[in-house]
Amino acid sequence: MNTDKFITAKPSLDIKSIHSVYLSKTKDWKRDFFAPRKYDGIVLFLEGEIEYNFGFGKFCAGRGDILAFPGNLPYSGVKISDASVSFIVVNFECFDETQYGNLRLPIVTTGMDFDITLKKFRELLQAYEKKCVSGIFTLKSRLYELIGSVYEYTYGFVGTDSTEKIIEYIGNNIANADLKVSGICAEFFISESQLRRNIQRLTGLTPNEYINSLRLDRAKNMLCYSGRSIKEISAECGFASQYYFSKSFSRHFGCSPTEYKRLSENV
Repeated sequence: MNTDKFITAKPSLDIKSIHSVYLSKTKDWKRDFFAPRKYDGIVLFLEGEIEYNFGFGKFCAGRGDILAFPGNLPYSGVKISDASVSFIVVNFECFDETQYGNLRLPIVTTGMDFDITLKKFRELLQAYEKKCVSGIFTLKSRLYELIGSVYEYTYGFVGTDSTEKIIEYIGNNIANADLKVSGICAEFFISESQLRRNIQRLTGLTPNEYINSLRLDRAKNMLCYSGRSIKEISAECGFASQYYFSKSFSRHFGCSPTEYKRLSENV
């Protein structure tokens, strides 16, 4: 992925020291106070979900997401899943306190493979636990490598405002048969897992379910009022084929488009 459109300045990062690397698991995570962290940090979510509030936007983080926090960024958060939350945390300090924040922070979610990402974080944890000179050099090296990998696959900040724009985008493009989850993710630089969480939180449906429901509702109205053929309605509502449209309509409304059109004409 080309990240030139995200990062306009050449990134620079000089890590001064690494203060802690640890695995955290808790049933009652909560951060009521709106305040900055003591150190710069990078976090990999393993399970559960937390909603973070950064003042200018909210973000729901879950399994596979990577969060990057510059130390001077104030935020609060609350656990929103019933299950425990667990994550691996790396806290560090840079020579220039603004450098980490300049890497398009405060927060990122990435398209990195979860197993590969988990391996990188575990290697950091193991290097930190060695507590020796060689371990320190290895730790810094692995942290640089991890941060570089994260920003190679950056999708960027995804908050409530972004989700509303995605909903608007879907509505404006619902007639396009090529409208797919992968295309939406590419358009808004968001991972499929994060898109699914954000859309479900706002609509109660998965992205595909939401797209299909909009198409079917539009088709239902057109069957009643447009006077167009079922084939025309199918195409104008973004269905790839008339067969798929009829099958989806029957499953959703309990009758075929032909039957519904006939019933509506007799009302």
